[in-house]
Amino acid sequence: MVVAAPRRFAFGVERYHQLIEVGALAPDDKVELINGEIFHMAAMGNRHLLAVQDLATWLIPAIDRTRYVPRVQLPIVLDACSEPEPDLSVLRARADRYRSGKPTAADTVLVIEIGDSSIDFDRTVKLPMYAAAGIPEFWLVDLAADCVEIHTEPLPKGYRLCRTLRDGDLLVPPGGGAGLAVSELLAR
Repeated sequence: MVVAAPRRFAFGVERYHQLIEVGALAPDDKVELINGEIFHMAAMGNRHLLAVQDLATWLIPAIDRTRYVPRVQLPIVLDACSEPEPDLSVLRARADRYRSGKPTAADTVLVIEIGDSSIDFDRTVKLPMYAAAGIPEFWLVDLAADCVEIHTEPLPKGYRLCRTLRDGDLLVPPGGGAGLAVSELLAR
């Protein structure tokens, strides 16, 4: 007799939302649906929290709000099996302000992930996922290496271009606007 190996149960976005609606996942559970699996995300350390705060404080007034919508730690539906909650994102402005549904990859112009203990997951799982979804630009703030990687030109498994910004370099929001010194963001 041949016994089949157990298979993983892949969750889709719809079933994931059902788990939330029935209370199987609490609103304050820090989980994300990534490639059909539900991941418990690590709690943010102080430096991570400050980087989110500093980026949001700079990014929200820096972008053209008639063209873009900034978001902080809110979900984006990438495909039928992935709904990550990036640290920050910038969406194309829509007349309904996303009341008709969550934003998708097609609505998204920039995703920012901040990594300290999660840097390997952000680089090996989230980066290729955002690229495969066609997100035009992905910033990875690497707190351990004190740099910001700017990934552009998405391909099926990654981004074609990557620039690494360090002290002395300037972050520029989508569409231009006031820049932020990398040294200011990465200050310990």
